[in-house]
Amino acid sequence: MNIPKNIINNEVIAAEAASWVAQMDGGPLSSSDKLALTEWVSRSHLHEQEIRRLVALWGGVDQMLDDLLLPKSAPILAVLGAWFRLRPVQMTSVIGSLCLATIFSIFFFQADIQTEATTVSMTTYQVDRGSRKSVPLSDGSVIHLNTDSVVEVKISGQERRVRLLRGEAVFDVAKDPLRPFQVYAGSGRVEALGTSFLVKALDRRIELIVTEGRVRLDRLSYEDVSSELNLDIEPYEQVFVDQGQKVVLDKDIKSAVMLDKSAIAKQTAWLDGKHIFQNDSLNYIAQEMSRHSRRTIIVSDPDLGEMRMGGVFKLGEIDKFISALKVSLDVEVDHVAEDFIYIRRRSG
Repeated sequence: MNIPKNIINNEVIAAEAASWVAQMDGGPLSSSDKLALTEWVSRSHLHEQEIRRLVALWGGVDQMLDDLLLPKSAPILAVLGAWFRLRPVQMTSVIGSLCLATIFSIFFFQADIQTEATTVSMTTYQVDRGSRKSVPLSDGSVIHLNTDSVVEVKISGQERRVRLLRGEAVFDVAKDPLRPFQVYAGSGRVEALGTSFLVKALDRRIELIVTEGRVRLDRLSYEDVSSELNLDIEPYEQVFVDQGQKVVLDKDIKSAVMLDKSAIAKQTAWLDGKHIFQNDSLNYIAQEMSRHSRRTIIVSDPDLGEMRMGGVFKLGEIDKFISALKVSLDVEVDHVAEDFIYIRRRSG
């Protein structure tokens, strides 16, 4: 099978850029390496475009790259001198690494075409209401699924794609600059190279909280996300979201909000099997408690439902929650069948 030359070139550039990013992440570059990187970037605008794309998602090395490229070009004689001043072993190692990156890139690309039928399937993971699950993936990443959640996952030699069909999940993404980790949900696409973030899907609306590193959020059409996933979908809008920030995507992307540690702990408390409530309405607390149980709590009095309260409860501890309400509030509790609990003000 003949592979178009431009596709092979793109794969080679991606492999070489990934190699440089990984090298920068490993520690300060030597003077010779800095000159070599400057020369590589200056060869083509595609080189600079690709390495900047990876650096923006990788996080932590963007300033290092900017410092290196402030002088946009280096004297060619100085660059060549730096290369040839390397000891023979170092020179062989550098060239060998780049050649291996190129060979592996082309090999995996060809293998993906030839074994296409074995890599297109997606694996579905589902968590029932009242349960949670952690799913380790073959690339070293882990998906933590909250109650009543469904995801489809595809991990191959070329891509890492997840579709969050329903619910909420935390993604601990293993670093891999060659295979961006993409999560499709609602009308959005979240892309990361190696980080940790939470996505909650609420119909076409999603909430994104980054707990570590940096990700990119793209606004797509709901139809694009709902249909067969296409890596070439062009976003209508995109933003970078940094650690500690929360962003909501509805009809458009809302401005990022910085969360403090307590707010993040509240949002991710379910990972530790508990609820944390802080000045929340009784309606909200009842809904959250019900999400993690097969029983449903209904606050039948509107005024009572707007009362604010707080506390820490284990997931699914409906009975302890009800007991706490009886002690702290003047309420009556009616159990209807086995699945519904109504809370109302005490009469008389």
